[in-house]
Amino acid sequence: GATLRRAENPDRVIDLVPNACNRCRKENNKTRVRSCRRIETPPGVQAQIDWAEFRRIQIGGKPRTLYAFHVLLSHSRKEAIVWSIRKDMLAWIHCHIEGFNRLGGVPATARVDNEKTVVSRGAGSWGEFNPTYRFFAQRLRFHIDACAPSQPQRKGKVERRVRDQRDRINPHSRSFSSLQELQAWTDAGLEAVSLKRLCPPTGTSIAEAWAVEKDLLTPLPDPLPAAFDVAVQRKVSLDSLVSFGGRQYSVPYRYVGLIVEVRGTANKVQVLGSSNVIAEHPRGGSAKLYVVDSHYDAVTGRDDRVIAPPPLGKMGVAMRAIASVPEQHRSIQNYHALTDIAR
Repeated sequence: GATLRRAENPDRVIDLVPNACNRCRKENNKTRVRSCRRIETPPGVQAQIDWAEFRRIQIGGKPRTLYAFHVLLSHSRKEAIVWSIRKDMLAWIHCHIEGFNRLGGVPATARVDNEKTVVSRGAGSWGEFNPTYRFFAQRLRFHIDACAPSQPQRKGKVERRVRDQRDRINPHSRSFSSLQELQAWTDAGLEAVSLKRLCPPTGTSIAEAWAVEKDLLTPLPDPLPAAFDVAVQRKVSLDSLVSFGGRQYSVPYRYVGLIVEVRGTANKVQVLGSSNVIAEHPRGGSAKLYVVDSHYDAVTGRDDRVIAPPPLGKMGVAMRAIASVPEQHRSIQNYHALTDIAR
């Protein structure tokens, strides 16, 4: 830069441009643009999931608020939409099962938002996953991939399909007699779209790309698990009972001392051992204890871990017979028979 020597003090030098010229300063102060990495996931690796809300849909002649559950395979772009009247945990699990069933299997990961049904505390990969959803993911063998907060572009493929639905498969265009009719109409519309649209990574139609990707998905368990809103682990007591929701439920005696999984579905309590349902009971009700007598019957073959409970005996068999008869049809002779057995 230029310099100037003052006449009264020729030894002092003044820099007219002390740091840099104004043009250079403006260029240095420009905000740098952060670039993004585009990643195309391999077949069978990822599904992206999101909700969409639709108000005043005509169902049975009445306006209803419904929620569209979108699940999209990131590679082939094959999509499934499942309609729901709620967004609670039961609906979340149910829509997963129905969506994966329509896609022909389960991908390795599911990229989701930070819903309360997904993350119970925190957000993103550092958050604490909802235990019920974690149990469900373990059962279907997929990894939960929660997006970072306030970054919807991390699942941009499904976000784009949510916007497209309001133009291509918009339920406001007609009325429906039932939710089942709306679901069938939506499935047919998505099937037509998959035949017309192209899959960017392969250049083929979405339907053709999905036919290849479907073979790489994890098969759904058979039978399909029932949707549940609570899943906990419990240890089976010595009298073959587990506690759940302030009540006790019996399980087969051979599971005494083991940790089992207890699930609460819409109207049942399911107990699972080794990923299989080993006992089912009604959920709720006034009773605090639910016991199935057959859970205590000895099974064939030797069990080196658990000794079978003693058999009922004559008195126990007689009491079981009385219990199987409705109270209004019981005869006094039934109770006299108990006295004879006791003698």
